[in-house]
Amino acid sequence: MNLVQENPINNKNQKKLKISLIIVVVLIFLLIATAVFLYFYLQKEMKKKLKVEIDGIANANLANDESNAFFIENGKIYTSISDISKEIGYTYYPGEYKEYTESKNSCYVTNSNELVDFTANSNKIRKYPLLSQSESQDFEIDEPVSERGAKLYLSQAGLERAFNLKIRYNQNENKVTIATLAYITSKYESTFSNVVITKSGFSKDVIFNNQKALLSNLVVVKDTSSNNNLFGVSLYKDNQLSNIISPRYKSVEYIEGIDDFIVKTEDDKYGIIGKDGITKVKPSYDAISEIDKNYGLYLVSNGEKQGVVNQNGKIIVYQDYDQVGLDKNIDDNNVKNRYLLLDNCIPVMANNKWGLIDKDGNQITPLVYDVIGCSTVKNSNSSTNSVGVTLIPDMDGIVVGNTYDVDNTKITKYGIVNSKGKLIVGVTADSAFAVTLENVTKYYLSTNNENIDIVEYWKKNTADLNNKLETEQNTVQKQNETLSNEQ
Repeated sequence: MNLVQENPINNKNQKKLKISLIIVVVLIFLLIATAVFLYFYLQKEMKKKLKVEIDGIANANLANDESNAFFIENGKIYTSISDISKEIGYTYYPGEYKEYTESKNSCYVTNSNELVDFTANSNKIRKYPLLSQSESQDFEIDEPVSERGAKLYLSQAGLERAFNLKIRYNQNENKVTIATLAYITSKYESTFSNVVITKSGFSKDVIFNNQKALLSNLVVVKDTSSNNNLFGVSLYKDNQLSNIISPRYKSVEYIEGIDDFIVKTEDDKYGIIGKDGITKVKPSYDAISEIDKNYGLYLVSNGEKQGVVNQNGKIIVYQDYDQVGLDKNIDDNNVKNRYLLLDNCIPVMANNKWGLIDKDGNQITPLVYDVIGCSTVKNSNSSTNSVGVTLIPDMDGIVVGNTYDVDNTKITKYGIVNSKGKLIVGVTADSAFAVTLENVTKYYLSTNNENIDIVEYWKKNTADLNNKLETEQNTVQKQNETLSNEQ
């Protein structure tokens, strides 16, 4: 006889407990599996979603899929000019600068430092400095400005050049990281005690240019070993600064796109030193300023005389002139650079007479003109859209003039020379002006109260001349063929 008998009720409860435990374990496992699945799913979805960070702060506006601020093609990222502008302190305008249109295939952006012009399908942008009287400059970018829908887009390198920033795209994380010039500058200044770019005491335009040097890992530094307030340049590499231009100059200014520096010695003489530390233009001038980046041309002066040298110190225009370049107040949208007209001609003036020297230093017109450009419009039709002109691009022309004293009254007559210095329209017109209607500009010369569409007139006469030359050439060729057959 068993002293301890099995209790059927206890057995039944134990079975229920085991089943309950199994169910709980299965549920926990399922919950864990679901959580793991959801975690990795969300991680995957998060990677798909574009993330944008500006100066270390997430930006939801640009990351929004509906904004179309970015598009990715072949692993490269392209950025909408209009969308990025407002997020980094620029104002966006449709149409080309000073054209005042609502064109969708061109635009410009501006902040307090500079203005930048863009045109669809062009691999050039143009920057206009707003802090100084320096000339605007063209910059080549790696890929043309592209159109996509109603927006214009820039490649990564194009965006960096246009907006003075650094942008990185991490394809694995689908993340865009943008660092503005102010943010980059603050990082350098907080990391290195001798980097005092914004506290250097330089003018605003020089400070802005020296900030741009950081984008090429070139850093303007101060000599902190003494109180002499002298500056030089270092290269940032491997988290260190290595000296390339000794800190012994009163002023150092970076030249964008060339990576050279204009330096000022302790005896107030200016020169140019390259990023490799090699002196290109010996400090021997009272002043130096860049006038054209593409040809490396610099305006130099000593005393009251001006000239031009290139970035290697070669003299292009001797310092024999009272003025190089047109006046600052020249009012002609075609004049992008008052020192280099039609990409070839340097205007020079001495003893109140103007002439032209080409970019290679050859004099192409003597000093015989009293003015370059027409500012007074004598239009018999008196159109309110009439403005005086200096350049007529459609005929590669520069307006020149001479002033005469007629019955004790000074009158100026105008003509046109081309970019090679050849007089193509005689100096006989009363004025030269342009009229713009419905975004179409036409150029006129006014003579004896008659307005002549000078471009059409010139094209017609040029065509007639070419036809005449072709006819004469054919006649000579036939004569030669006849003589050859007779022989």
